Amino acid sequence: MINLQGAMLIDVDLLNSLHILPSPAPGAQQKTGCNPLLEFVDKTVTVCGSQLLKSWLIRPLTDLDILVEGLNTVDYLICPEIYTLTLQLQNSLSKIGNIPLALSCLKSGNCTWRTWKIIIGFVESTITIHTLLRASHNQHKSLLIETITSHLNFDLCQTVLSYLRHCIDFAACENSQPLKILPNVDCRLDDLRSIYDSLETIRHETEK
Repeated sequence: MINLQGAMLIDVDLLNSLHILPSPAPGAQQKTGCNPLLEFVDKTVTVCGSQLLKSWLIRPLTDLDILVEGLNTVDYLICPEIYTLTLQLQNSLSKIGNIPLALSCLKSGNCTWRTWKIIIGFVESTITIHTLLRASHNQHKSLLIETITSHLNFDLCQTVLSYLRHCIDFAACENSQPLKILPNVDCRLDDLRSIYDSLETIRHETEK
């Protein structure tokens, strides 16, 4: 095991021996009778959260300050005084889809309404989480909440969401699935839409 940048590097053999991750071998769990540690501790509600937790198990942190900060965060989040806030945050986080996949689709240019729906859901959830945390901070002063909200750009999220609502026909997309852009967003797109809409009329006229 090697200490690498504040984390302990564990090789594959040790990970398998400690049953930290599911074994890639078929039927391995039935043979050992043991469930991997990840299955017991992974109660995350987002893809990113699950991936982050997995990375922590694969490369355990060795920086004491970071570990103490993490424990303090857990202590705060399980306080009875903010139980309602914790449930609200969990509910908001559960609405976030597979952001890594959506970003990959955006990068490749292979976007569908489903991709944009994930992005929109992420932005909406971020706004909700920021609002919840700020409201809680007004009641329970917390350095943790102040730190989290400082990393959430509320104004940017509001701007992005407003822009997307201005450009995308949400109702039409939900009904037909393909991404539909609202009129008057792009002149060239409007021209192409007009040509496309007139094709059926042209076809009928040519058949006469």
